[in-house]
Amino acid sequence: MESSPILVVDDESSYLELVKVLLIDEGYKNVLTENNPLKVMPLLERTDVDLILLDVYMPEMNGLDLLEKIYAEYPSIPVIIVTAVNEVEIALKAVKLGAYEFITKPPDTDRLFLTIQRALSKRLLETERDSLRKAFIAEKSERIVFSDLITDSGLMYKVFELVEIFAPTNETVLITGETGTGKDLIAKKLHDLSPRRDFQFIPVNLASISTSLFESELFGHRKGTFTGAGDDKMGYFE
Repeated sequence: MESSPILVVDDESSYLELVKVLLIDEGYKNVLTENNPLKVMPLLERTDVDLILLDVYMPEMNGLDLLEKIYAEYPSIPVIIVTAVNEVEIALKAVKLGAYEFITKPPDTDRLFLTIQRALSKRLLETERDSLRKAFIAEKSERIVFSDLITDSGLMYKVFELVEIFAPTNETVLITGETGTGKDLIAKKLHDLSPRRDFQFIPVNLASISTSLFESELFGHRKGTFTGAGDDKMGYFE
């Protein structure tokens, strides 16, 4: 399946052709160019774009104004600012408006290609995440996996969706929240939906372990290791 194009927006036609050749040589075969920023929003309405390289100072419209319009309508498209003006104030404003990166002309090609690769990878991950989330939402009425957790909070339903996304993976998950919000229930649900569901779930209340027994409780000890160690003890980790 062919990827969506990279769009390069700059008022200098010679620069557009140069960047297009560089991108194609790097393996990005689908490249669009536009020298009139006023035509960018109509173009985005009819064309899916994976990434935008955008100049700042153009006679028809300032690139930062266009950046703001783009993110108001298409917040998932990464925009890399590439401009000849190296001004800290402009760079800060661009990042504040949502620009993925700020690069000065003439761009270092290695840095430019690395930035493009990272931006596209991030977009791909976000697209996959959003697809999974939509699928989970669509199936929510048919799922009873969380029927034992009673809530009418939209935020908790989002938590349930994240649990279903991460439970099948081998990622480490940190759950935070105020006392009584159900962190232990969510941890147990992560375990129940994970590939480790057939193994023991071992909750540990660290607050209940005294400092002197911390190492012994977590890692265990051998008989006679210290006063009072009458038998071998298996630690929580083991």
